[in-house]
Amino acid sequence: MSANEAVQGGAGKRFKALLRGILERGGYRIERISQEEIHARRGGYDSSVPLPDSAPAELRLDSPRLLELQRRYRAFDSPVCRHTLWQGELADDALELPYFRGDNAYVWQYRNVREQARMKYFLYAQYLRGLDGRGLLERLGEDGQFGCFTFRFEGLPLLSRDLLDSVNELCFLERHWDLFGRASPRILDVGAGYGRLAHRMLEAHGGVERYWCIDAVPRSTFLCEYYLGHRNCLGRATVVPLDDMEQAIPRGAVDLAVNIHSFSEMSYAAIAAWLEWLVRLDVRWLLVLPNEPEKIYSYEADGTRRDCSALFAEAGFRLRVHEYTILDPNVRDLIGVLDQFFLFSREAGGG
Repeated sequence: MSANEAVQGGAGKRFKALLRGILERGGYRIERISQEEIHARRGGYDSSVPLPDSAPAELRLDSPRLLELQRRYRAFDSPVCRHTLWQGELADDALELPYFRGDNAYVWQYRNVREQARMKYFLYAQYLRGLDGRGLLERLGEDGQFGCFTFRFEGLPLLSRDLLDSVNELCFLERHWDLFGRASPRILDVGAGYGRLAHRMLEAHGGVERYWCIDAVPRSTFLCEYYLGHRNCLGRATVVPLDDMEQAIPRGAVDLAVNIHSFSEMSYAAIAAWLEWLVRLDVRWLLVLPNEPEKIYSYEADGTRRDCSALFAEAGFRLRVHEYTILDPNVRDLIGVLDQFFLFSREAGGG
């Protein structure tokens, strides 16, 4: 090191010390941001697990199947296609398709719990072990494919938010809907995304007769078709293109409809249109997990929210169960997740 470089280095250190002193007197402190904190602010994905051989060739923005779905959805005249919160997620650069299981609009893996994610996911897993009498955490497992962030702890299976949330949702349905006591349930997933819950449900319950997935975002339908095919689920799962919704599912065929973090990202008119469709299908049970704990709100184009309670009542859906997704108040407070389940029922032929 030259004398000049040494002088410059010393000056730099003195400047940093001076700046640090000024900030600390004002109650602030400079700290290096960890990689975990960067993910908590920006999202991203984990590319350490190799992609399946088929992914780079099939998961492309210029895929003929994706372009076909985009054309069909643009031509489908329905309020469910007039996106509000999801409008920005439809931009070409909003998602790297091969890493669709990263931290993004489909699943917030770091951003939902913010800092100290590793500690919070450990607490979440330990909490679920007390509910998971069927050993679903171990049975369903996680492989980290497609950019999914994972967490490894001694004595626990490899964890992800996909796995933890799915097991929690299955445990809720077991408690309040006797999911595993039903020999051949038929389930409809509205706003199914890439098929997260479909994959977990079909692996957990070998008796599920049919699981339909539908989404108003063509990219979601495209990814769902690929993902459920990759997971060998398409024997019992059916991915329904939006413009086939009126013909694909017979009236009375659905035992339970689920909507996980999807209605909260739609307009009031879109939610109304989906509920009208569920009434036409004569759906008897509906599970909704919104983004707000106390009520189900829409997301309008101008960013305002609208209470949708009246829509459910008008459609004949009566609230039967309303409880926190994390029942233990201490775990709930430490993790910082205040979401609540809404389970509705409806009389056959009512509405």
